[in-house]
Amino acid sequence: MKFQSFKEVEQYLGALPFVPRFRGSERLDYARQVLHNLGDPQDAAPMIHIAGTSGKGSTAYYAAQLLYASDYTVGTIVSPHVTSVAERTQINGRLLDEDEYCQHFSAFVTQLTRINTELTYIEFLTVFSYWLFARLAVDYMVIEVGIGGRLDTTNVSDRPDKVAVITDVGFDHTELLGNTLTEIAGEKAGIIVEGGSVVMHSQSSEIMAVIRRVVRDKKAALLVEDTVIDATASLPSYQVRNSSLALAAVNRRLSLDGRPAVASEAVNQALQCVIPGRFEGITIQEVPALLDAAHNPQKIHAFVEAYQQMYPNIPCIIVAAFGENKSSSVAESLAILRGVSNHLVVTEFSVEGKQLDSIDRTIFASMATDEGYDVIASRASPHDAIAVAVPWAREHNAMILVTGSFYLISAVRPSLRRIVG
Repeated sequence: MKFQSFKEVEQYLGALPFVPRFRGSERLDYARQVLHNLGDPQDAAPMIHIAGTSGKGSTAYYAAQLLYASDYTVGTIVSPHVTSVAERTQINGRLLDEDEYCQHFSAFVTQLTRINTELTYIEFLTVFSYWLFARLAVDYMVIEVGIGGRLDTTNVSDRPDKVAVITDVGFDHTELLGNTLTEIAGEKAGIIVEGGSVVMHSQSSEIMAVIRRVVRDKKAALLVEDTVIDATASLPSYQVRNSSLALAAVNRRLSLDGRPAVASEAVNQALQCVIPGRFEGITIQEVPALLDAAHNPQKIHAFVEAYQQMYPNIPCIIVAAFGENKSSSVAESLAILRGVSNHLVVTEFSVEGKQLDSIDRTIFASMATDEGYDVIASRASPHDAIAVAVPWAREHNAMILVTGSFYLISAVRPSLRRIVG
């Protein structure tokens, strides 16, 4: 089978089963078997494996850039993607161009058809990514967990030299991971391997107790990193935290391999990277704007703190939509978000081919009103919502903040990136 475009790739992936063939540990066993039939590509290069509730995507981007700036080739898995499916499988911190990506994807599908497999969208892309990294003989792999850690489809390598990273742990996906920080931390700690390394910032006592127990049981090494990165780049406070953790993880990785630590010039180069949908600054019709997929209270709090730090005297208007799976936490998120503005345009989204929609904008507007917001408008289309926000922001010398869900950012970012001024 030959693919000619990202659109054809998306159509193929969209037709894959939504429900996994197996559940729990059997799902990982199945993924390992498929990978074994492909030559065990998940073990082809040393790995940095990143789990956590907040910051794992940014930490993955920074780690990949730090390795690339140090003259290593690196394959990176991130999820979800914001604009293109190719974001999920990156080489040297960049997307492959469409022709090259499609050539590799076609070769992979051809090889996969020779073995009897039934993979979901996420399983397929995970296996494809590992296969591609081995095919291109990368020096390192930087792998972001999708959800959780212990049972995530990326958690298929038991190399004892694996460096696990645990970013800030909080409440998200509680229907899958548990209702307490102890339970959630236990799921995140599931990426720690026997004899491996764990790098993290100091967190609450209950979280640290879980990590230390797993580290002891696995005879692993725990490195608690609380040094702030020394760089010339101007970053919001939470990205200072994420990039500092990425640097510690990369230096641990290089140390294990007998290689020198990241040089200061490489650090400064790496921190210039643009991370899609994370405090991403653009302009819309000459109005300054930020795209930030802060979709749970912990992420919203980090964003508000960063906005107050970076733009202390600039008002903003919020364009927001949250997924239905955030219904239990959206009131708390809205309350925290009022720390930057009480002016809001509500919108909604739907995700074709996935069992996920946004909270109905009428319900969302009512919740926002209850939280004290001035709901400027309600629009079904995210683009129409932004069109309402632009003249308001211009009149009030304000910024536009688009936030609430990766799917919202994904819906608007491609066109916004084309019209920036």
